[in-house]
Amino acid sequence: MDTIRSRQISEALNYDKNANAMVFNLEKKRVAAFPEEEVVPYSQIDAELLTQISEGVKAMAVLLDKKYASLSLMIRPGSRANSQEFAMGVSEVGQIELVAQIYNQIVAPFGSANLTQQTRQQILIRIHDMMRPVSRIVAGLAKAVNGLVSELRGGEANTGPYSPTITFYFVRCVEALALYNIIYE
Repeated sequence: MDTIRSRQISEALNYDKNANAMVFNLEKKRVAAFPEEEVVPYSQIDAELLTQISEGVKAMAVLLDKKYASLSLMIRPGSRANSQEFAMGVSEVGQIELVAQIYNQIVAPFGSANLTQQTRQQILIRIHDMMRPVSRIVAGLAKAVNGLVSELRGGEANTGPYSPTITFYFVRCVEALALYNIIYE
């Protein structure tokens, strides 16, 4: 009876140990079936974000150079509001949707609460590279708008008191000027 009794006692004492071993084996199987997601360190997130912003700034710089080239045709000395060059310039400068889209992609991460102060400063440094071309476009558009205002008031080569074409050009330039002023500020 002594062996039966000692086996029952050891079985009772080892029950918790066996149950824990079975649970542990089940957990090992579950972990293998459902691997955990890899946690990306903040430094890698910041580097990826800064690379994305740098690429956006480069794309914006190319686009701004294209816009300024078209704008320079509009505001060069001797340019007239009723010329083909002026019409093409207004058409190109007035297409502001892509500019707004790229700008929003560049500045959207800046509003995130998860960014460190260093990352915010790096974003600002990269965005600062856009300010010079934007300021040139703002100045050129202001000059174009002033020329269109004088045309609308009855300046040279005006076909009537309110030419619909000149009015359309004026509206497109003012819309573009508003966007570029927002970007500049």
